[in-house]
Amino acid sequence: MRKPNGYGGISKLSGNRRRPYVARVTETYTDEGVQVYKVLGYFKTQEEALEELAKYNKAKYDIDLKRLTFAELYKEWSDSHFKDISQSAINGYKMAYKKCKNIHNIRFADLRKTHLQKVIDNDCNTYSIRKSVRVLLNVLYTYAYDNDIVDKKYSKTIDIGKPVKVYEKKPFTPEEIQKLWDNVDNIDGVDTILIMINTCTRVTEMLTLETAKINLDERYGIGGIKTDAGKNRVIPISKKILPLVKARYNPDNKYLITNEEGKPYTYYQYKRYIWEPLMEQLEMEHTIHECKHTGATALSNAGIDSFTKKLILGHKTDADITDRYTHKRIEQLLEAIDKI
Repeated sequence: MRKPNGYGGISKLSGNRRRPYVARVTETYTDEGVQVYKVLGYFKTQEEALEELAKYNKAKYDIDLKRLTFAELYKEWSDSHFKDISQSAINGYKMAYKKCKNIHNIRFADLRKTHLQKVIDNDCNTYSIRKSVRVLLNVLYTYAYDNDIVDKKYSKTIDIGKPVKVYEKKPFTPEEIQKLWDNVDNIDGVDTILIMINTCTRVTEMLTLETAKINLDERYGIGGIKTDAGKNRVIPISKKILPLVKARYNPDNKYLITNEEGKPYTYYQYKRYIWEPLMEQLEMEHTIHECKHTGATALSNAGIDSFTKKLILGHKTDADITDRYTHKRIEQLLEAIDKI
């Protein structure tokens, strides 16, 4: 088998010698371009010489790997790993990588817990981002460990704290909503935020909305979760987001919101690979649950009556279910949702 360039070679010396095989590698070149060899040793058999040559190149390769910076190792890993994962997963890793900018130029083998903890403490402002960065660090350290670059996984020693519960929800501001519309055609996933806001749905309700239960002509879907009032309710689709729903609609897919392969997202997948990178890229700080809260606030600001608002949000009402979703009632829901 042909050896790669720079690997070195084996020669058999003439005459009757006890060790006739010499293993050598190119060390440098003269000004005239003539190779200057470094002899690794003399051997009785060709196999012994090849074994020595292999040992030399492995050691050389190991030394080169140990010189890789954090950024260079990330590129080595991502060049191979990104071929087998979805774009949304790639976005999540890229977001986490950007948060590690202060250690990009440090040799990976020289990193210690202190370096990693500073990234977590100083450059990650939410628990979810700290968690995503730890996931990236874990996979990079596994890659480095498997390639003998490190002998300890310092990513396992960092402290990302505990999630802080946010009790007061804050709606998206008018300026932020306009920013979403400005970027809906440029940034993947922005449409899902606008769909949640303008349908007043929870993220899981949006992710489980089936295409077979969407009536594009009548502008509504049947879906919902959690409570009896929330399940199997009419979800009105406003005129402004109808083009977004149509763009997502594929009768070959079971669900409206899917990845590039037509597969649905779990809550965790959406949060990590779609939501968190979007918040980072758009420079916004919101939880997923604030989408429905934003829609509910918009309904109140538009003067929508309490009964209609409860139907849209999937909250309990005193009306019989047969009365809640008559044709006339659906028209009222559409009229209300078009006002936000």
